[in-house]
Amino acid sequence: MKLLFVFIFLTLVISVNVQAKNSYSLSTIKSAGELMNVESIQVKSKILGDSREIYVSLPPNYNQNVHDYPVILVLDGEFMFDIARSMTTLWASRNYMPESIVIGLPNPTNDKRFDMALEVKGANGKIYYQGGGDPETYMQFFEKELFPLLANKYRVNTNRTIIGLSPTSGAVYQAFLGYSDLFKHYISINGGISGNLTSGKTVGETLISSLKNHKNATLYIGQTKRVKEIQDVRELNQRTFIKNFNHDNSSNVRLKVDNLDDESGYGVVIGSLFNALRFIYPRDIYNINYSDILASKEPAKEIEKIYDDLSNRYGYKIYPIENTHNTFYNLYHMMRRLINSDRIEEANKLVQLGLKYYPNSSKFYYRLAQINQAENAMIHLRKSIRLAEKYDNENLDMFKAELNELLN
Repeated sequence: MKLLFVFIFLTLVISVNVQAKNSYSLSTIKSAGELMNVESIQVKSKILGDSREIYVSLPPNYNQNVHDYPVILVLDGEFMFDIARSMTTLWASRNYMPESIVIGLPNPTNDKRFDMALEVKGANGKIYYQGGGDPETYMQFFEKELFPLLANKYRVNTNRTIIGLSPTSGAVYQAFLGYSDLFKHYISINGGISGNLTSGKTVGETLISSLKNHKNATLYIGQTKRVKEIQDVRELNQRTFIKNFNHDNSSNVRLKVDNLDDESGYGVVIGSLFNALRFIYPRDIYNINYSDILASKEPAKEIEKIYDDLSNRYGYKIYPIENTHNTFYNLYHMMRRLINSDRIEEANKLVQLGLKYYPNSSKFYYRLAQINQAENAMIHLRKSIRLAEKYDNENLDMFKAELNELLN
């Protein structure tokens, strides 16, 4: 998968040194119709005693924007990073979730994955995940090295999601057990909950015992349903887990245990990621109906209220989409619809709100030029051109042509 990840990049790769101990490389790709940057960081970790590669996917127009982003940490980065990056980029562009910075932690070898596994023994006495690893050490790496590094280099906020697959679900469960301040959302794929830990308790029982440490967190557990010989026992254990979880849950931790039909092994990843993201950002909550907003008397007020409500719900500032590929459902194209409908006052209010969210948007200054008379229009167009030149906007030629038409 690492080769597949590299293959989809454009051929231009720029390497720079940022710190003596860590090296960085940058690639530009097009995803969901938008140009975006994906970086590779080589991190020398004292805690792990090793050098680890980290993938970082930045949202479209990251360098132009000024706000912070939630973080999605994808373990098994060599297998799941590209899937998670593509899915979250597409969903954000369609207003299904906020734009996010996606971090991938690839494993240099398959055996390295077991370093993050819990020490688990089945009811039949079978030892899983090669006897387990040391997920606690990875928690220390995340807390003391990786997240400070990310905070120093990128505009990240503290709303974090962690995603693990099979053995690396051990790190997801370890995070849930003892690091409620590091993560808000926990996604385990093919990570069993009925195996016994060294404490004698099952994984599920241990998870339940840590509920009191959380407030408004989300735990998603996705598994394949095609292992027929253990499915009946697994589902019984899951029902018991869900019952006990709900009984002890005074912290409003949202839980979803998912058994996916017609998927085997790691084929469960795409369906689990889809269902997990939809569980974290349910459509009845994260539902931005731009048609209804456009039909309202004051679209700018409607947009502001919707995103203030979402921000309050999720605990950090969430922004509407500036512009995205081939859809009306964003601020830029809603402004166009208002201008074309001769709703100039409403358009102006929306542009002013948009510039509050995106002060470096050449597109919004272009819209401002469209709703102003000649002299002011030229001022705004020149501003639009300066910003487009600075941030390499694809609409630069169009902005220049508009200005030439006004000058002539």
